[in-house]
Amino acid sequence: MKKTVLTLGSALMLLATTTLHAQDALSFGVKGGGLISFPIIDKATINAKNYEGKWKLFGGTAGFFEYRLLDDMMGVGLEVGYSQKGLQLAGKKADTNTNGASKNNTDSKYCLNIHTIDITVPVAWLPMRREGGLSLFVGPRIYFALSTKEKEIGEKDSKKVNKGVIKSFNWGAGGGLKYEIAESGFFAGASYEHFVKDIFTDEQKAKDKKKELGLKEDDAFRTNGAQVFLGFDFARLLE
Repeated sequence: MKKTVLTLGSALMLLATTTLHAQDALSFGVKGGGLISFPIIDKATINAKNYEGKWKLFGGTAGFFEYRLLDDMMGVGLEVGYSQKGLQLAGKKADTNTNGASKNNTDSKYCLNIHTIDITVPVAWLPMRREGGLSLFVGPRIYFALSTKEKEIGEKDSKKVNKGVIKSFNWGAGGGLKYEIAESGFFAGASYEHFVKDIFTDEQKAKDKKKELGLKEDDAFRTNGAQVFLGFDFARLLE
């Protein structure tokens, strides 16, 4: 709980520091939407539970942003927000009624939810202007894990993952595009995030969890994601 409060406080202080002179910003506001996680496994062998499927988890994201103009064609920004990442594994098992052919086995479905605070420092090309239009953005991204829960289909409630299994910090990059309706402040967009570190720690608890999921101890397990979002730019109200 203490770590969660400190993380939230630090993120909000960072955002507040950059928005003290909000009227000078090119744009600042809120955005939110849906996120699909796409776990990536290096050299993985999924055989303990014979998992297969798309390995994706639908989650959500919401946060605040600010962009400042560097020149007529480029801006730099800060985004702070919450998101739900993770993975979903769908298993199969042999069906003795069809001579060993496999079929969907929903009982072996596994979900891992990682709730995070994300901080991104993007550079934008053709940044949002009064007349609206398209902008492109890319930059480094980090996240701090607030809590992690897991659930097997058949279980009534999710349970908290033991401390030391999932890393509390990860880093990578994000990028995408957004389109603003001229002079309205409303915009829509899509982006992709890529993280470089294994979500599991090097502790024995994490190794036991990998073994439980049918992964090798040295398999790197990263969770990347794509999101679509809607937002509103409050700077348009000050013009």
